Amino acid sequence: MDLDGGVGLALEALASVNDGELAPEGIGLATISVEDELYHYLGEEEKEAYLAEFDLLAEENEDEE
Repeated sequence: MDLDGGVGLALEALASVNDGELAPEGIGLATISVEDELYHYLGEEEKEAYLAEFDLLAEENEDEE
């Protein structure tokens, strides 16, 4: 499994207990690549891109509830 696949699996697990959706502001996400062993904390835009890629991005009007 590659890094993107691992991130997707983790996000799907989190979303499974949150009505299948997540908001970038509501999660913390970091990676450590095997290749360079560097810790990388993902910003809001990066988290949003991953959530959109895996179809887990919550609709904005749901965040206001």
